[in-house]
Amino acid sequence: MTPEQQRLLEKADRTLQAARALSDGGFFDSAASRAYYA
Repeated sequence: MTPEQQRLLEKADRTLQAARALSDGGFFDSAASRAYYA
């Protein structure tokens, strides 16, 4: 895996973590938006 691919996977993981946190807080529209762009 190239460094660029690794960086993108790490970014996607952070975005999914943020989406989960939003979902847990009841912000479902925002969570869906975050997850879509992960």
